[in-house]
Amino acid sequence: MLNSRSFGLKNKTVKIVLVLLVALAMFVTIFIAKPGTLNKVMDHQDVTTAQQIEDMKQFDLAIVEPYTLSDAQLTKLHAADVLVIAYVPTTSIDQQWTPFTGIGESDYLFLNGKRIANNNDDPPDWIMDPRSAHYRRIITDYTRSIYARGFDGVFLDTLAEATDFSGNKEVLDATVELVNEIRNIDTDKLICQNGGWWKDPPLSLIDYTAPLIDFMMWEHYPYEKGTVDPWINAKRDYVIGLSNRHSFKVLTARFIKWHDYRGVRRYYDAARAYGFIPYAPWTSGAPIYNTVNTYYLPPRTYTKTLPSSLSAPPEYRSTHDINSFVIHWGITHHH
Repeated sequence: MLNSRSFGLKNKTVKIVLVLLVALAMFVTIFIAKPGTLNKVMDHQDVTTAQQIEDMKQFDLAIVEPYTLSDAQLTKLHAADVLVIAYVPTTSIDQQWTPFTGIGESDYLFLNGKRIANNNDDPPDWIMDPRSAHYRRIITDYTRSIYARGFDGVFLDTLAEATDFSGNKEVLDATVELVNEIRNIDTDKLICQNGGWWKDPPLSLIDYTAPLIDFMMWEHYPYEKGTVDPWINAKRDYVIGLSNRHSFKVLTARFIKWHDYRGVRRYYDAARAYGFIPYAPWTSGAPIYNTVNTYYLPPRTYTKTLPSSLSAPPEYRSTHDINSFVIHWGITHHH
């Protein structure tokens, strides 16, 4: 039998536990976001400065980290007729700064019972499994939040990583389904796919996504090789053929050392000769997209007052005149 003293102590203990449970619930409600939202721990990264916004107005298209751009800055770019699309990581995500909330163990890609790590990036990434409907929903929910802010589309980074690391056709098919799901959220929005052109069939992602995208990015474009590399020549011709058949445009990016103006000109002239749209971010060593290089830009050609792909049928979505683009995002992204 409990005496009055012991009952009183237990009653106090119950009250303390209840208070702690209420506090925990409040913490979860306030600080733990719904699956598919951006992990707020990333908010400490770079911001976009007022001068960078002014410089970005010289481009037709801007690819940005959405959390480094305020709504007011997005409005300023739109007022200058700049199309703005938001960076979204997909099948490879940063281990140190997980970009999304709500990720479960089944969302990771496993090999021999262990998560697959991408140690080619610094810091390393985890390879994610696009076959997980839950993970694809995280990506599509986040995309919806991007569109709700007014962005003109998304830049799908690391899209081919899961296929590259697994060599699995089912993984590739699920990746294509992810792109299709993003396309169906809003068919008026722009989609840029980063990479996915280097594998041979049947694991060449661009073969399957070409009808769904508006732009394809070729990073680290090897302009200095000219036409001496047979493999580069074959891949370049193949990409050009796909872009002509499916009406997507090819963007190229290549880091150029600070003040190497001759290098910028050589790169731009070489890329433009193939109908590509090049951009050369300045670098002092580390390949980080945190500068805005306005040197040797062509005249602005896009304006929202002209007919554009945003009001055209999907097969003509990227026929609007885009002559230039810029990339700017936080310091954690090394490519």
